[in-house]
Amino acid sequence: ELLRKHDKEVYIIADTFHELIRPYLPHININMNNIYANIMYHNNDGKYLHYDQNNGKCEIIKHLMVKHKTNNVIMIGDGYTDINTRCYDNTIVRYKGIIDRDINIKGDYCISDFEQFIDII
Repeated sequence: ELLRKHDKEVYIIADTFHELIRPYLPHININMNNIYANIMYHNNDGKYLHYDQNNGKCEIIKHLMVKHKTNNVIMIGDGYTDINTRCYDNTIVRYKGIIDRDINIKGDYCISDFEQFIDII
């Protein structure tokens, strides 16, 4: 809510599936159109058919920078694929509040709670 009060757009870019994120959206107040994740397809009987992978986090970040005409993107993540999004002039925040993964790549910032993130922005 705080980010939206300051006219900041919030997106989820994930290596997981839409189906796993969707149940949480009403609780975090993020629009389904702001989710970039893999999509799983099933037939009418519910049998798994295939899935479409997202375009990769760097390509999605590039798309969002063009869409919003900005170079000011902050990526927050807790894993290697999040920290490895230094593909453009974006800021990387390594989040270790739930689990401190053994990642030898450092972000611009390392935080363990949301209050620390507020200080960054």
